[in-house]
Amino acid sequence: MKPWPEALAAACPLDPRVTNPARPWWKRDPDPEFTKRMVERFGGYGCALFDVRAMERIDKDDPLPHPGFRAGQVWGDETGITVVITRMAQGIPWLENGRGSGYIADYPYLVADPCCPHLAPWAPPETPK
Repeated sequence: MKPWPEALAAACPLDPRVTNPARPWWKRDPDPEFTKRMVERFGGYGCALFDVRAMERIDKDDPLPHPGFRAGQVWGDETGITVVITRMAQGIPWLENGRGSGYIADYPYLVADPCCPHLAPWAPPETPK
């Protein structure tokens, strides 16, 4: 999964349990006994708190599936600009960000999903080099 751009992490408040803003889908384990030592990702993965290489390997080997599109979701781009899906028309998201609309492909990072909060944050898989 692509690391979150710094501009997007700075523009959007992250869960306070996030320890690595480049990978905000990894959060500290909610169990108080392990909070200081472990992070976990949706899907049952866990690793040592600051083992960025393990997070990268897991994200590459088993990226989180695309969360789908729903009205109310907030998507962002590399510069920190975000858009909200205000409605779905025949399966196509309608986006608004106060300056008009755009194409969903221009906003590849899912920032928030009020209907399914466990699916956000999300980033697309990295393309092979």
